[in-house]
Amino acid sequence: MRHRIASLMTVPALLAAGLVTVPAAEATTAPVPVRQTPIHCTLRTMQNEAASLARCRESRDYEHWLRCRDRRSRVTVEVTRSFTGTSSMLSCPRNYRLVNHAVGM
Repeated sequence: MRHRIASLMTVPALLAAGLVTVPAAEATTAPVPVRQTPIHCTLRTMQNEAASLARCRESRDYEHWLRCRDRRSRVTVEVTRSFTGTSSMLSCPRNYRLVNHAVGM
């Protein structure tokens, strides 16, 4: 069985005639990364270390996240809440204390 390889000079002619096709994945260009703007928020611990107050400079869709630990049994839980706007108050469950908190998009 013989295999023939077309020379590089004939490839444009084959493309024009529709005899050779380029897969779509190779034909498209790489996507341009979207410029991400930084998040400007402040986080404060409130209510005897049982709640978190997030205040953000711009009104957007955010995710407020807490990690809380039971004061006696050391059980850890995570609490999240989506909010739109510039501020959010999120509390730990009763008898839990705030360990970590963050805001993201």
